[in-house]
Amino acid sequence: RGLGDVYKRQCPDSETMGRVAKRWEEKYGLKLVELSHDTLTFQSDRRISKKEAVEITEETVELCAEVVNGKENQQIETISRTGRITLWWD
Repeated sequence: RGLGDVYKRQCPDSETMGRVAKRWEEKYGLKLVELSHDTLTFQSDRRISKKEAVEITEETVELCAEVVNGKENQQIETISRTGRITLWWD
């Protein structure tokens, strides 16, 4: 991604994010546990496999979300280790 892409990041609309949140809860057990003006945090009560963490990470990239946990590979490790993901948008 170029620097210009970073400045163009937009939070998905509420309908899109609602569909994603519902799918993540049904598929991965991820529930929205924290919400602020620029972040969403999801937590699962079950272990998230590495394969699932990769799928979640790929979807966050499509959502144009920044990852609070660092780079994509760090996010995969954090999700599979803690079952938690925090996303933010500028």
